[in-house]
Amino acid sequence: MWIRLLTLWIICFLGASAGERWYGDYRRAREAALQERKALAVYLVAPQDLRKAPLLQTLRKNPALEQRLFKAFVPVILAAKSRSRYPIELYYSPVLPALFFMDPVREVPLAPSLTGPSASDPKALEELWRRLFLVKTPSSLSR
Repeated sequence: MWIRLLTLWIICFLGASAGERWYGDYRRAREAALQERKALAVYLVAPQDLRKAPLLQTLRKNPALEQRLFKAFVPVILAAKSRSRYPIELYYSPVLPALFFMDPVREVPLAPSLTGPSASDPKALEELWRRLFLVKTPSSLSR
């Protein structure tokens, strides 16, 4: 019980420190995405990496990328192999961290997932952004 409360507290703390709301509950994030008509950005990390989630650090250093991510997606951060409920078959990855961009209605991927170091690399995120939206992103995002 204490481990669940600690995990929830860490997720809330990380979300608050990123400047925007990161959901720690997949079901609520999906409901918000449906209501806001946005896609889901699902960030899957190892439980021990919740405190130092690399994507959150990247977003703190790159406000332009953070703003675009939050404008287009409802972000959710999940601890892999935790007891929290999420469709593991959709978000299975042998390499963590992993970042998935999903259609919340059909629960299908919008693009291939980013795994390992590329899940928090601004250049990889920019390239994926181009493929998702078929627009050129400003080069300032990769700084």
